[in-house]
Amino acid sequence: MGIIDYQRGDSYLHRLDPRIKLVALVLLSVVVFILSNIIVVAALTVILIILWNSAHLSWTALLKFGKVVMSIMAFIVVLQMLFYGAPATSHYMFGLRVPPNSGFFSNFGPKWEGFEFGILLTVRFMCLMILMPMVIKTTPVHIFALGMVKLGLPYRVAYMTTTALNMIPTFQEETGVIIDAQKMRGMTVFEEGKTMEKMKAYPALVVPLIIGAMRRAQQMAVAMDTRAFGFKKARTYIDNISMKRSDWASLVGIFLMGGVLIACNYLLPRTILQFFVS
Repeated sequence: MGIIDYQRGDSYLHRLDPRIKLVALVLLSVVVFILSNIIVVAALTVILIILWNSAHLSWTALLKFGKVVMSIMAFIVVLQMLFYGAPATSHYMFGLRVPPNSGFFSNFGPKWEGFEFGILLTVRFMCLMILMPMVIKTTPVHIFALGMVKLGLPYRVAYMTTTALNMIPTFQEETGVIIDAQKMRGMTVFEEGKTMEKMKAYPALVVPLIIGAMRRAQQMAVAMDTRAFGFKKARTYIDNISMKRSDWASLVGIFLMGGVLIACNYLLPRTILQFFVS
């Protein structure tokens, strides 16, 4: 099961109106980038982890994706440590720094502020990495599109979004097929090769993937034309959605949670790291 495949269930998140989940996705995504306190962002991450677990969603695909992302984020943390901040206001780790007046490298050295900012970026990304798949995995694609339309978005936009979401698992499956085909030809670099060897071998993977995507897009365009897609502005739907009391309560709770997080962000300006370097 992929990271954005719909996972059947009967949890509270599965039963929640898709419009509420879309509002929560947009609102919390904005709040994540407003928050600048690591403690508050970490608290939001814990809340999202609890919600993910309460919906009985699989952790396998998320953890597999997280391993790849965390290696990139670790590299970003190192860069922030070495180059973040100004020499006059920075607190260097263990006094390690390049002597002043060293030109471009005058601010070079591991800094607490850079480490803190790098961790903040990492935790922010972890929030989004949990939030977005959680909304998609608890909502069928056609209900997801219906929720977007009910919020006032044009059906073309909803269709384009859900089609893109549907294509991602297809691309993942095609990638596996291409890799298996390359293995049958004696190409084992994707399993046993080093990083540079894998990068050199990527054209053998990407080129057939792009060609397949172009063919699929052409077939989809022909199918849409034969069905007169967009002929009528008003559409009918097999399923319908309506707001319940629990949905309204969830909407109020989401806005309250966003407000509390932003208030805590400004009421708690100091972070744990700053206590050790102040």
